[in-house]
This record gives sequence, C-alpha cells and structure tokens, in this order.
Amino acid sequence: MITAYLYSIVKRRFFWHNLPTQKEGSMLNKIKVALWGWLSLAASLSAFAVTYVKPDATGTESGSSWADATSLDAAIKAGGVIYVAKGVYYPTATLELPDGTELYGGFAGTGDEALDARDLANNETIISGDTNRDDKWKLYDPHTGTSNNTEIPVVKDGKINLPDFADEYETCCPNTTRDSENLKRLVTIPSLAKVTIDGVVLVGAGHAQGGYPGVFVDKNATAIVTNSRVVACRGSYPAVYVAEAGSLTFTKSSIEFCYSDNKGVIYSPVNSTLMIDDCRFIGNVRTASIPDPHGSAVICIDRGTHLKNSFFTRNYNRHSYANNTKESVCVSNAGYANENVSCTGCTFVFNSCYDTTGKMTPVVHWTVGGVPVQNCVIASNLTTVVSAESKVSAVSAFASSAVYGAADSLAIFDNKLSVTATAAAVVDAAAVMANPSEVCDLTLINSVIEDNEINVVSSDGADVAAARGVLFRPSEDTTSRRSLAVYNCTFMGSTEGSDVVYANPTEGACGAVVLNSVFGTIHPFDTTPRVVNLGVNPVTVGYGALLGAATLGEN
Repeated sequence: MITAYLYSIVKRRFFWHNLPTQKEGSMLNKIKVALWGWLSLAASLSAFAVTYVKPDATGTESGSSWADATSLDAAIKAGGVIYVAKGVYYPTATLELPDGTELYGGFAGTGDEALDARDLANNETIISGDTNRDDKWKLYDPHTGTSNNTEIPVVKDGKINLPDFADEYETCCPNTTRDSENLKRLVTIPSLAKVTIDGVVLVGAGHAQGGYPGVFVDKNATAIVTNSRVVACRGSYPAVYVAEAGSLTFTKSSIEFCYSDNKGVIYSPVNSTLMIDDCRFIGNVRTASIPDPHGSAVICIDRGTHLKNSFFTRNYNRHSYANNTKESVCVSNAGYANENVSCTGCTFVFNSCYDTTGKMTPVVHWTVGGVPVQNCVIASNLTTVVSAESKVSAVSAFASSAVYGAADSLAIFDNKLSVTATAAAVVDAAAVMANPSEVCDLTLINSVIEDNEINVVSSDGADVAAARGVLFRPSEDTTSRRSLAVYNCTFMGSTEGSDVVYANPTEGACGAVVLNSVFGTIHPFDTTPRVVNLGVNPVTVGYGALLGAATLGEN
C-alpha cells in the first residue's frame, strides 16, 4: 500500500511519463532516475511477496514465513500470491478470491520450497466445505440401479478416503444425510477478477438445495485451475461453473465423485469460454429426475467449450426422467449448432448407465454439426436398459443427432448393452447410432468398431421385435432427410444375430453409403449372416444407398 501511494505521488510531481534519457544530466533527472529504480524494485518485490498459510502455525500469524503463517481465510481476504501447506482447511464461509490472487497448494510447509519442486501427491492441500467434518460416502451399483449410504468418511487422516469398489463400474458420491450443514460453495471468482488456483483439493461442499458447490467463475472473470482436484461436491447444478462472458482454463486437474442434477459436473453456457485439457473425470454421478434434455453425468458441451486429451472412467448416469431425450453418460452437447466446440483425444472406459426410460443414453451424445469427435477411444462401457416402453432406443457408445455430423478416428470396442423390454416392444439397439427422431446426417470415417456386445431380451420371455445393429440409422417417417456414410472403417467381432450396418428399415428418405471398409469375422456361430442391411429398396427410395469397394470377411 505504501509503495503504491509513494509511486502515485512521485509520478504526479515529476511527470513520471517523461522518462529521463542518459543525456539529461541535471540533479532533478538524477533524482528521478534513482526514485524510478527504487520504486520499480519495491513494486516488483511487492508484486511477488508471498503470504504463507499453515493449519498449525504457532508464530506471529503475519503470513511472512512458514513459521509465522496465517490462516487461509485471512490470506484469501488479502489476496496476492498465497502458498498453502499440506493439511485440511475448513473455511468459515465461501472463499471469494480477489483480483490477482494466485493460490498455490502442495507445500510441505518447511524450509525454502520452490514452486516447481512441490510434491503434490504427498502434500495434499485440502480445502473442505464439510463444516461438521462428518460427510460419508454413498455407493452406486450400475448393474442394478441401486444405491446405499455407508459409514465410510470422505476425508480420513488428512487424505481423501475412497471405499473399496466391487468392480470397475461401481462408484460413489457424498450421501445427503448430513450435507445441509456444509458450505453451499467453496470458491467464488468475482466478476472481472483474474485468478489462478494451482495444487489444491476442493472437497465436500454443496447440498441438495445448493448450486455450483466447487468453483463458480462469475461474469467477465478469468480463471486458471491447474494441478487441482474437485472431489465429493454435491449440488443441483455443476460443481464447476463458468457464468456468461467468463473464462476458465481447466488443465491437469480432475473432478471426482461429485454429484449434479443439471448439466453435469462442469459446464460453461453460451458466450463463455471453457478450455479443458489433460484432465480426469472419475466416478461422477447423475440420477436424472428433473427436466434437463441434454443432461450428462460429467459435461454438457456448449458454445465456446473445447475438450481434449482427457480421461473419463466410473462415471454413472441413472436415467429415470422420460422427457430427457438426449442424455449421455460422459459428454453431451447442449444442442447449439455452432462450430466453436470440440472433443478430441479423449478416452472413455468403464463408464455406465442404468436407464428406465427406454431413451438412449450413450457415453457420448453429440447434437451439433462440424467434426464433433476425433481421435477418441470409447471402450468397456456398460449400458443397462430396463423399460416397458413400446419403443426403445438404446445406444452404448456414441450417438449423433447432428446436422452434417462427423466422427473421425474413433476406436469403439468391448462396450456392453443389455436391454430388457416387454414382448410388444420394438427395440433399436446399437453401439453407434444416428438419432432416429432428428433430421441429420452422420459420417463415420477412419474408425474401428469391434467386439461390442448387444443383448435384447423380453421381461416375460416372449420374442422381442428388435432392429439391432453395431452401427445403425433407422428412419421413422417418409419425409425427413437422413443419411449415413461409412468410410475407411473396420468392423470385427459383432454380437451374434446383429446387423453390422443397418439403415432405412422403413421406406423413409434415408440412405446409406459404405465405402472402403472391412468387415471381418462378425460372429463364428452366426448361421444367419447379416453383414450389411441397407433397408427396403435402398437404390430407388429417398437418397439411395451404395455398397462399394467393401471387403466382406467370414460371417
């Protein structure tokens, strides 16, 4: 404060904008040069001054060193550069980070530690919203769609304390028996502020009536969150949220075992910017019981969102709200036809859905044009559909509702889809599908679809009329334009009795093109080869279909 005050006085008195040159040799100019150098150094030192925070400091609490560290609340209020030692911190209210705050965790809290030498794994800096320190986990079983509360604490001995899972799909999030005592939100980045959060774990905020429990980036604010984790936050809206005209760069970080009813656990609406790179999304839960047509357990991608090089596993969506027609497990586009979105270089494994609506809930559901998904792996995901609907659309891996949508260089394999329906049900089941209820085109290129399992049964033992395919494009009317194009793809090891490519089962305006693709051993025990089914009168109806330069293997 003093440095800034002196700087303003000297600048006014000596016309600071007229800097001296070496030719100016007057005493006044020499004084100006000296003052300029001293004030510049002082301002520089002030800008890089560090406030130290430690949970058990016993010194003067000035924050000038580890020995004299101050409290987290006091340091945040002052802002600036803040170093936080390992341990668990329980703020008394939401932390509002002032403009210019740089919050760094992961320090041992002893000696002279360099920022780039932190041991983040062994020096976890946990900021908890669990005021009463009594949050417990709730377990979710995607195989049965059931859940149960446990007595396993979320935090134990200064560490995140996860339960032992039964398999790769089971997951958890905080239960709701004690969450009304928690902080509604942990961190707010106010409007116009520029803030960095690096190396901290945000845990245990939010409750059933709360929204945005982890990090809220307000309008026109800019935030960088890196090397950090958001864990066990529960709310009716995303754990991490970017308001209109805000900007968030989320890198080398993770969102784990959080719960949200709306828009996933991280979301950025129209006219804001969200950049996600090299992140992990683990064990997040959505039980869709409220209107949210494009809901997801992890992320709804809207205009201005770019997702790349990230890893998704154990995420779970229990889809039970019939009006939500474009759900997903991991990624759903919010439906705005805008090119300023992307999903590249991501891996989706061991994610799951338990669906009681008969509406499709794939791992990735895209609803915009352009090249939506590139260089991604979608593997070993589990979808269970239990429905009495007369029309069931079940998709395990990837679905497109895009106008002129395209998927490039995908590896889709070992995904499992199980459908139980009434005897009268008509079931569309596939690993990949273009939405039958939309006017859209899907192009799949340079991709491998292999060993995906599809199982359709009736709840009363009767036969189910099923239109099944590993990749298919059904049509429900005779007026809408729909087309499916497959180029340079490989199909191997599909489920017995399934159509590999299924298009235009009715005489609608739907066409298919399959070029330069390889169909290997579809199923060695299938006595009814069904390599490609292009529907009724494919050449003369609608936009027609062409099977050309395709290599058919054993069936």
